[in-house]
Amino acid sequence: MPTGADTFDVKCNGVNDADNAMLLGFFCKMGGNVRDFRFQYRDVVHQQCRFDSGAVLFEAKGSSNNVVLPIKIVK
Repeated sequence: MPTGADTFDVKCNGVNDADNAMLLGFFCKMGGNVRDFRFQYRDVVHQQCRFDSGAVLFEAKGSSNNVVLPIKIVK
């Protein structure tokens, strides 16, 4: 969901342990907010994006695991 003109929050709800490990692995592989990646929201593709933070809380809370990935479009 858009949170500003060039920022999005990708909300992952009900994340299980496998999902959490996959999201954490991707975040770490991208170096937090270091490396660019492609992001699509609806029909619009943003070719250069980064995580908007160098740290994201990957916390296990039973079946109600939630992870929010803040994404920024690099212009």
